[in-house]
Amino acid sequence: MQPQRSTSSLSIVLLLIVAALLLFVYLMSSSTPKGGQPNPLTPVPSFDPAAHIYSLAQEVEGHRRRNKSTNNYCLVQLYITTAGKIYEGPSHIAVGYGENSNENHCEQILLRWVQYFGLPEVFSQYHLNSVNEINILLFSQVRVCDPCQRSFPSWRQQLQQQVGSQPGGSGVRLGLYVWHIVPGSPSGFSPRAYPAGPYTPGPPKPNTTKPVRVRRQDLRQVYP
Repeated sequence: MQPQRSTSSLSIVLLLIVAALLLFVYLMSSSTPKGGQPNPLTPVPSFDPAAHIYSLAQEVEGHRRRNKSTNNYCLVQLYITTAGKIYEGPSHIAVGYGENSNENHCEQILLRWVQYFGLPEVFSQYHLNSVNEINILLFSQVRVCDPCQRSFPSWRQQLQQQVGSQPGGSGVRLGLYVWHIVPGSPSGFSPRAYPAGPYTPGPPKPNTTKPVRVRRQDLRQVYP
């Protein structure tokens, strides 16, 4: 019996070592020294919401195709302007839900994510005194509701104050831009009827039109 106990103990030790190595690799790959080059981030030639929103809409459409849902999907992407260059920063996709309150709509979930995760990641990667702007581009597959639209000015102000409270952040401008698919357009749809969007199998549901793949002309800015 003794050799069995020794073998079991050795297996546990090896598993712990592997777990520790995986954690180390993850931490090294997901962070950079403060003020260093943001290695995981992608440079872009300019920040123009109209130029970027179509690719974000396609990304969410692909996400829905792989992850069917009867609820709405939103995506947020941060862009950082520093030393004459613009980088794609952190991004995230969330699913929203709720009819009686907009608290858990995906727009609100993602703006909280920006507050608690997206911006802190930017702060960890840049000296803010070298940053000119941080722009937030948020896309919703479903019409942005009126309460969410009314919340955006206060969200922008709150996030601007968060940036300004950081060392070197007082001169950094924060922008918030929100787009959605125009309701009733060929790309528009109800997730309840089409949980995979245009990739939902089968003919159109009764009294509906099956959506086409997202089109540039069906995207509209709703804020500011």
